[in-house]
This record gives sequence, structure tokens and C-alpha cells, in this order.
Amino acid sequence: MSSRRLMIRASHLVAYQDGGHHYLRDEVIVIEGNTVIHVGRQFVGELDEIIDATHKIVTPGLISCHAYLSGPPLDIGYGSSRS
Repeated sequence: MSSRRLMIRASHLVAYQDGGHHYLRDEVIVIEGNTVIHVGRQFVGELDEIIDATHKIVTPGLISCHAYLSGPPLDIGYGSSRS
């Protein structure tokens, strides 16, 4: 059974490569299963689905940490009385 291949067109893309984050404009990201297989201006190949995210920011793999700060050590923030 093959994995589904999804392409997202994004006006703004924050991608991680070679130890750092990069801001990219008007790019596509292609995901097959749980793996990013392509980031670039265009992709030529078979796709199962295309998502139009123009005028949006796409951040593959980035987790919204502020929503998951329920336990130590991440629950200590600015103004915390704990040291």
C-alpha cells in the first residue's frame, strides 16, 4: 500500500534545513505519508491532494508549544514564582 502524497501551496513557508530555519516565499511543500519529500517553487509528479494555502504561513513540523505547557520544565514562564 502506497502513502498518500499531498502538496501545499504557500505564500509564506518556514522550513528547517541544515541546522537552521529558512523563510521562503511562494513555494510548495510535498508530503508523502509522514515525510516531507520536497520543498521548492514547483513539483512535477503525481499528487493525491493539493491544498491552497496562499496568503497563509505554513510551518511544517513546528509545534505550537504555548498550547502544551502543562508540565515541568515547560510550565515555567515569565512571571513565574518558581526558580
